[in-house]
Amino acid sequence: MKNSRNHNRTTRRLFVIISAVSALAVAGGISFFLLGGDGEETKDREEKLCWSLVPAESHNSTGSLKDCGDALEVAMTGSPAGQKKPDDNVGMLDSEHAAVTENVVKTYADPKVAAIPGEIRGNLANALTYYSSDIHEILSIQVDFSSPEFSTKPNDLDIERSDVSGFIAAIARDSEAFDVVYDAQMRHVAHEVNTLTRAELTRKPSGNTDRARGVARAVGASAGTLYGARITGGDKETDAISSRYGWPHLEKLLQARCNQLDAPKDSERVQEIYSLARSSFNDWD
Repeated sequence: MKNSRNHNRTTRRLFVIISAVSALAVAGGISFFLLGGDGEETKDREEKLCWSLVPAESHNSTGSLKDCGDALEVAMTGSPAGQKKPDDNVGMLDSEHAAVTENVVKTYADPKVAAIPGEIRGNLANALTYYSSDIHEILSIQVDFSSPEFSTKPNDLDIERSDVSGFIAAIARDSEAFDVVYDAQMRHVAHEVNTLTRAELTRKPSGNTDRARGVARAVGASAGTLYGARITGGDKETDAISSRYGWPHLEKLLQARCNQLDAPKDSERVQEIYSLARSSFNDWD
């Protein structure tokens, strides 16, 4: 099973490399995106790059950015454009869809190289929700998932954390599109918080493993990275933005769990968990 997974990852990685080279060839190289030009020239470049990311067999390589966004979403998910993911437990998608998703994220991760056109941000945000579990692992676990030694579940995405955060920051220029990604990810964060037991929140374990500390670090890293993406790509920090996306949101989730389990929030143990979560949250920059 592991050999099969590694073979799929190797095949997809080759696909991504070839696709990335093709995309840059179509666009005329990285410097192509840094050149100036009028609105029509910019639109033409954006359309060419977008269509270069859609598998050739699934389109005719022409059309508006909106048409391309729809085609790209289908290529990433295998579902009709605009269709909401049915739940947060969607199983493994075909490797071809995952390969397209890897390529799209890596291509648009750095806005200095290629900015996501406004016409397709909603498509890419919706597509990313089909990979919510994979993205949550990348954001919350401090390993390099682009390395063959590590695999996300269930789709074995080969993407660095910095690329994912950069991609989400690019989506954040559209607040509605960002909220689609954010809400899907925070459901995973809330689920992890709600796995904490009263015993874990009221006393330290006697062994060397402290699961509550691990959960605190993971949810802090995930929520903090999302907040960093919102601030980097979207609006500047305000009280309203902080309340919606910042530490207060995660703190409320932790407080709600403590209240549910009657774990004293002023206890040394709970404060330790809060402190770890907040420290991890603040590491986003």
